[in-house]
Amino acid sequence: MTQIIKILIISLLCISFCNLNALHNKKQEKKTKSAPKKKLYDCKNYHQGKFTYTDINGLKILIIRENEIQYLYREYPNAYKKKSIVWLTDCKYKSTVIEIHDPILDDSMLGKENIVEITKNRNQDWYEYSNSENDVLYTGIVYVVKD
Repeated sequence: MTQIIKILIISLLCISFCNLNALHNKKQEKKTKSAPKKKLYDCKNYHQGKFTYTDINGLKILIIRENEIQYLYREYPNAYKKKSIVWLTDCKYKSTVIEIHDPILDDSMLGKENIVEITKNRNQDWYEYSNSENDVLYTGIVYVVKD
């Protein structure tokens, strides 16, 4: 009888050890899976060029981005807003309104800052963005204008 009890205890210890080992391996797998994902795109493609989007009022806007300056044309070439741009990261920039040449826009926008982040892109044809302005988050799609 004592022989059976010893075998039973040894068997239970082996099973417990195997379960602990399996649990430990499972925890390591979870740590590996939750590693931060790399961005698979390069936002530098959008630092300069021509782009278009539809604003929240349904107006189609042409963007011309050159170095640290961005023009947003409602009617090319006369009605536009000019912004300075400071790239905070490859995919995020701060813009500041520095000129307004559009009769439907209010001069109180001068000096207004906002943060824009490129959140997703597709084959350099378009990108999704989020725009934080006055504690309100806007999102949309900007299309690359191909010459």
